[in-house]
Amino acid sequence: HAVGSQGTLPSLDAGLGGGIGLAGRRWRVELRGTYGLRRDQKAMAAPPAPKDSYGQFNFTAAALAGCFNLGREGLAFGPCADAEVGVVSAEGVGISVPLPARTLWLALGAGVYAAVSLGPRLSLPLHLDVLAPLRRSEFVFKNVEPGRVFQAPVVGGRISAGIELHF
Repeated sequence: HAVGSQGTLPSLDAGLGGGIGLAGRRWRVELRGTYGLRRDQKAMAAPPAPKDSYGQFNFTAAALAGCFNLGREGLAFGPCADAEVGVVSAEGVGISVPLPARTLWLALGAGVYAAVSLGPRLSLPLHLDVLAPLRRSEFVFKNVEPGRVFQAPVVGGRISAGIELHF
């Protein structure tokens, strides 16, 4: 699957991943893993922060989603509940002491999904989720005022699209 998100990292984030799941006639449970592509974020700092200083961010996560299927043959859709655990990593660039940081990411959320069947073995799923982090770590440049680079907002959004193989 391909993923786009807002709120986990600075600015829009894109990632790739895969997953496995179980599905019944009216329910589905999925375990998805995602690796985000690197994001750069300028510091929200005034001098003495170097002009070209910024943070490089990355995100890796696993999500467990449980969904109800309200659809019929050929089109599945319904509400979902999500739990996500991952790691946000960051490193300062263009500063005298680029201390790398890694912090735990925990979030709960809800969303909807739809999956269009392409036959008995293939479908195209789309997930739209709103996630609320349970932990909002702050990334800062040390010894620079104000040195805040990024902190996740109270809620964020995620969209993922992929292809499913049923067996």
